[in-house]
Amino acid sequence: LLTEMDAGWTVPMAICIYTGLVTDTGCFAYSNVRPETLRVAASMLDVAGDLSWIYRETFENKTKSCIALTAIAYAKTQYEDAGSIAYLQLDAEDFAAANATDEDSEGFSAMLRAIQGVHVSIFVRDGRNPGQYRISLRSDEACDVAKIAGEFGGGGHARAAGITYMPDKGQNFTEFKTRLITRLKESMDA
Repeated sequence: LLTEMDAGWTVPMAICIYTGLVTDTGCFAYSNVRPETLRVAASMLDVAGDLSWIYRETFENKTKSCIALTAIAYAKTQYEDAGSIAYLQLDAEDFAAANATDEDSEGFSAMLRAIQGVHVSIFVRDGRNPGQYRISLRSDEACDVAKIAGEFGGGGHARAAGITYMPDKGQNFTEFKTRLITRLKESMDA
């Protein structure tokens, strides 16, 4: 849009656009990368110069509380469907034990999906209200998680989606989890 408007690019604009490209494309590794994606990234480098620090700040600069929470997460990860689904549920006690915040769990869905043999990851954490859960789904090409999330009142993209479980829907969370995993398995088998 800015190019079409013939607006002048500034360094802060280029930093924001480049950061969005790096994060939304998994460092240019996801299937959503097109030649135009790389051309836009190159033009942002032309404006702002070296932006390698964005990768370091975004993906490598971890707090000690994030590392502690990651250790808890790996210990609590469960596998379904012969290891093709990774499931992780962290609660307030886990975050307190690691002295962590929600920000420290950013990227956990992708971390789980990156485990060898895993095609779909499910990351569950407490919601804002008692009994409520926020569920993040990630997938490779094996499953359209947005479609499945939509069936459960959520939404998103084919490879990244989310659901908010509300306890007032008449189904306990254990039943909900079983239904969700069953639908993901069915989708991968289709």
